[in-house]
Order: sequence, then C-alpha cells, then structure tokens
Amino acid sequence: TDECIELINQEWPRSDTARKLSLERSSNHDPPMAFVLLNADDKSLVGFARFLHILNYAGKAALFETVVIKRELRGKGLGKVLMELLKTEAKKRGYDLVS
Repeated sequence: TDECIELINQEWPRSDTARKLSLERSSNHDPPMAFVLLNADDKSLVGFARFLHILNYAGKAALFETVVIKRELRGKGLGKVLMELLKTEAKKRGYDLVS
C-alpha cells in the first residue's frame, strides 16, 4: 500500500491519509478495484490502476483511472501491458464499454 501511495502521489499529490482511504475503498474483488503490475522477477511495484464501474449507463461500462507506471520504467510499453490486462479483466466481467 505504501509503495502504491508513493507512486500515485508522484503524479497526483494528495495526503497519504486520503490516498490510503481511496486505496482501501478499491481493495475489492469487484469494481471499484485496484490493480497493481508487479515485476515478475522480484515482485516490485511497476504500475498501478483503478477499475471503476460507470453508473447511469445502459450497458455495463468500465473506467480505468489513476493509471501510472514508475517513471524509471516508462517508455517500455508497460502502460500498454497494464491497459490490456485491465481490458481483458473488464471483458471477462461482462463489461461492454471500456475507456
């Protein structure tokens, strides 16, 4: 959690307390939910994203927000990997519109 807070706050600063509460609300098996991308070798944090359900939509729509990759790892296609994983998960859950 602390690593995620630090990563997110590098891009969008907020208090650690507010960020921790937001992460706690996203620690679910259904949206809103947090996704972390980890290094396969050492399990270190690579990226983070939140998956939300959009209300007031006739179908089942997903929104991905707070998508961020560690600065030193950017430019290697990892953001695209994270987005593709999010889209795959959304489709498995029956979401028909993803943005």
